[in-house]
Amino acid sequence: MNTDKKRFRLLIKGTVQGVGFRPFVYNLATSLGAKGFVLNNTDGVVIEIENVDIEKFTHLLKTKKPPLSEIENITIETLDWLGFEDFKIKDSDTFGDKFPSIPPDMGICEDCLKEFNNPNDRRYKYPFINCTNCGPRYSIVLDIPYDRKNTTMNVFEMCEDCKKEYEDKTNRRFHAEAISCPNCGPIYWYEKDGNIYKENVFELMANDLKNSKIIALKGLGGFHLICNALDEKAVKTLRERKKRSSKPFAIMFKSLEEALKYLEPTEDEIRALTSVQKPIVLIKRKFPYFEEACQGLSSVGAFLAYTGIHLRLFDFIDFPIIATSGNISDIPICKDNDDAKSKLKDIADAFFMHNRDIKRPVDDSVVKLIDNNISIIRLARSYAPKPIYINTHVKAVSLGMGAFLKSTISIFKNNTIILSPHIGDLESVDTIEHYKNTLDDFLRFYNVKPDIVVCDMHPNFFSSIYAKERFSDKATVVSLQHHKAHILSVIAEQNIDTHQEILGIAWDGTGYGEDGTIWGGEFFVGNAYNLKRVFYIKPYKLIGNEKAIKDPRRIVLSLIFELLEEKAFNHPLVEKLRFEEKELKMLYKMWKNDINTTKTSSVGRLFDMVAYLMGLTDVIDYEAKGAMMVEDRYIDSKEYYDFHISNNEIIISFEDILNEKEIDKMASKFINTLFEIIVSIIKLLKIKNVVVSGGVFYNRPLMKRLKALDGINLFYNKKIPTGDGGISVGQAFYGGLLC
Repeated sequence: MNTDKKRFRLLIKGTVQGVGFRPFVYNLATSLGAKGFVLNNTDGVVIEIENVDIEKFTHLLKTKKPPLSEIENITIETLDWLGFEDFKIKDSDTFGDKFPSIPPDMGICEDCLKEFNNPNDRRYKYPFINCTNCGPRYSIVLDIPYDRKNTTMNVFEMCEDCKKEYEDKTNRRFHAEAISCPNCGPIYWYEKDGNIYKENVFELMANDLKNSKIIALKGLGGFHLICNALDEKAVKTLRERKKRSSKPFAIMFKSLEEALKYLEPTEDEIRALTSVQKPIVLIKRKFPYFEEACQGLSSVGAFLAYTGIHLRLFDFIDFPIIATSGNISDIPICKDNDDAKSKLKDIADAFFMHNRDIKRPVDDSVVKLIDNNISIIRLARSYAPKPIYINTHVKAVSLGMGAFLKSTISIFKNNTIILSPHIGDLESVDTIEHYKNTLDDFLRFYNVKPDIVVCDMHPNFFSSIYAKERFSDKATVVSLQHHKAHILSVIAEQNIDTHQEILGIAWDGTGYGEDGTIWGGEFFVGNAYNLKRVFYIKPYKLIGNEKAIKDPRRIVLSLIFELLEEKAFNHPLVEKLRFEEKELKMLYKMWKNDINTTKTSSVGRLFDMVAYLMGLTDVIDYEAKGAMMVEDRYIDSKEYYDFHISNNEIIISFEDILNEKEIDKMASKFINTLFEIIVSIIKLLKIKNVVVSGGVFYNRPLMKRLKALDGINLFYNKKIPTGDGGISVGQAFYGGLLC
């Protein structure tokens, strides 16, 4: 045991604040007879320690750490002996280079769940139960460091019992900033028909759910709209009132045991469902359950009750509930009581509310298991803010402004990129305001002034316009092509050598291209500093631009025009498209003369076309609808459609697709075609390091086949969304490379 008279100073970076890390260090150090102190500072956690075997201590730090903590880096300095008399937890140090870890909101932990169900515990059935391992964090933070005085819990004075726990270094609730109990915590109530109820609230809610009512329920990071998931009348009413014609709803279950009555999860899906993050997980459902909620899809977004509020409600009902975002379509979830009553009054029959203020809304995270690995679709509760540690160290500060859809922001400083939680699509005033607030919060929390700001190349995106308006006189503002940002997000996250030659494949629904057309089926060659577009799906025309994105018939028609031009009017499929003759002639004129028509190489739009040809949908009324439906119909097969490569263009035989007789094989053959295209390009270019990103790579059968390929190193997003939610990471990384 090496305990020479030395003092060691450890700086620990990662998710180490607000997760019980300091009391863990205190208990570990005292158990080893060590002396010194531990404190939070704006870089992470600092430990100064003497009288300890430093190798043993650091090993135990890594192997015994609290469940919600993530240690990304430990630096150790050897200093002169000071002769500490004991080991202390010191107050947070607010000085220094301000780039701390702000912990995400977390669902209820196993220890709190046991207390919640223990009649002898003082927090028995307490809706706001939490500890250092769970509860609200990011959603209630006012400033850093993450201390109670800097959260919305600062208005609740702790009772003596809570104060003792909060100050007890050996207690699980030591410095649990959101700590409370029935004697000193938030209060809740139920509003219905102009009346306010403070007694028997959960019984009243349960009774309303049993009678097909819709309730707006304030939870951890905002409001849910809930109803009985087995009550088709209630689900239809919710769909009508929310104006959500076919997008699936997520379903919350009391427990895994209850979920298994209705779902057929794999072992990996069970692990994700029951993990500390408790995300929404896409899982195959048992038929005929949840037909109205799922709208023809075989999988459902399932998650478990993750707060005492939800669990208390489940004490009075024996059915799962729809728990969808408490918002009007295309705006952020409501977080304030008055705002919810105003915006949701035409949807909800009643409101469950409490007086713990939510500073910023946080959605539920959504994940999908692809070949036993979690693929993040929406990064929010329990996952974000997300620190990503980069091998590249930059001297300046870079800001990524995100995409138009599924927008996020990212800050790159030193060797860390911080990714914000999901913000949403920047097409409403409310979402734009949320975007601005998130940006303000991040710049303030991390005390940064960006030197370089990277936005999307699309000149009309709000994020691009705002970047120039806000930062052009303070920083260098540059644009980065959308699909290159996708590839760079993987290079950053996976710490690929920035000079390493890679083949980058970015496939999705849309992205403004360097030639002014819409890209979405791209192959790049190069490295992080220089990516060159070398191949792409042969562009086809979107007749009517946005209208073609929602109406896949126009894509089918465009491809028939491409094959036959004026002779297309005699094609048997054209009659089935159900266009009026006058409209058909107008659409041909638009196609022929490029009137209100844009070229695209989008793979995502081709999924929409296939979904229509298979008779799965006539309209694309939510993002990735066609892709989800086509994947749902995939059957194991190696058949694919013909294609060839001419110059830089990949030309798929759309004639074969349009004339397909065995419709049930179309999904498999189309997805297999995409796989074969990738294989052909890999063989042609002979590049082993292959990077894939973009929403198309949420496709399970495609990714499964790519992962099984021999002779290549496949890189893809694992910690962040492969969709547009990860774009800001690629942008921020690019800015860092320019510094």
